[in-house]
Amino acid sequence: MAPKVDPGFGLKISPNVVLRNLLQQYPSGGQFFLEALQNADDTGRAGKFCALLDLRRHPAAAIRPPQAGRAVLQNEAIVFYDDAGFKERDWRSLQFMCDSEKRQSPHEAGAFGMGSRSFFHITDVLQVLSGTRLAALDPDDLLETGHFGEQ
Repeated sequence: MAPKVDPGFGLKISPNVVLRNLLQQYPSGGQFFLEALQNADDTGRAGKFCALLDLRRHPAAAIRPPQAGRAVLQNEAIVFYDDAGFKERDWRSLQFMCDSEKRQSPHEAGAFGMGSRSFFHITDVLQVLSGTRLAALDPDDLLETGHFGEQ
């Protein structure tokens, strides 16, 4: 009798573990601020950049499920703004840690897939709003999507 083959067998990668290892190699402190500024500059399209410390706590009563996971996102925030916005390629690259499709263009924002990871020094869920699209990168799956993020 042939041994059973497990169709689910394969390399399993936890974004949480990968990110934790990356952050040990990546500087903390104010680096995330410099990364946000550099990303805006690298686009070649940004004419404005600002940072805002929002100390408000928003009510969690009207958020969609899972409310427990989303409730933690209603607290204080550091908000970065630039007027360049994301292109479709930027959205795709944001999802890959250390394997950006922009790797062939080292002068482009996100070319090494590392800079935006510095934001995880200060947040558990990175939220990006560009135009009418909102995305969340969630390595601990606090939002319970089953795939570590949502858009």
